[in-house]
Amino acid sequence: MPYDEAYQPPQLDPKTQNPIIYAAKFRFKYKDIFGLKSFYTMLHEWINTHDWHDVDGKDHYEDFYLEKVEPGDFKEIHVWWRPQKEGTSFYRFKMLVDFKCLYLKQTEIMYKGKKLKADKGEVEMKVWSFIELDYEKKWREHPILKNFYDIYVKRILWSELLRQKLLLYRETYEMQNWMKNFLQMKLFLPILYGEQFHSSEAYPTWK
Repeated sequence: MPYDEAYQPPQLDPKTQNPIIYAAKFRFKYKDIFGLKSFYTMLHEWINTHDWHDVDGKDHYEDFYLEKVEPGDFKEIHVWWRPQKEGTSFYRFKMLVDFKCLYLKQTEIMYKGKKLKADKGEVEMKVWSFIELDYEKKWREHPILKNFYDIYVKRILWSELLRQKLLLYRETYEMQNWMKNFLQMKLFLPILYGEQFHSSEAYPTWK
């Protein structure tokens, strides 16, 4: 992702109508035996320790939660997280994190000589990260500043936005690697981000 990437007008967020610059996105599915509660809790902690939070600076960024029981006592769970992170008074960082769990059912397994309770099913993760510009509309709705908004973004701020886009890109895929490490999947990037934050509670049958 070069620093001299040509200027492209930011897209508009369909929800807020604020200009946004997408940094990264990924999607993967995992279907096996794992600990859903541990995955949920420790991913939440990973996000917190990387300075993401809700609009009030707290960790209440869960925007949606739906759980329903299907025939055969299989659970279907949908979760949306919408954390954000400060940048400047002009831009900030946002992330969309969507969980979808299907065919989820509790099970017991023998692991290293111990009987453990676990979850069996499929989890799909979708994550998007982006930079939101002029999020308080101080420029675009100001009678004078609105005339200089495009020049400010294109001529003055663009190189800084590219640098921040690259940093957000790296952090987003660091997050993906953490998830796959927890679930003991093969990593997408050949980068080791230190030791795992805690011991994995996934028990893939291919191992």
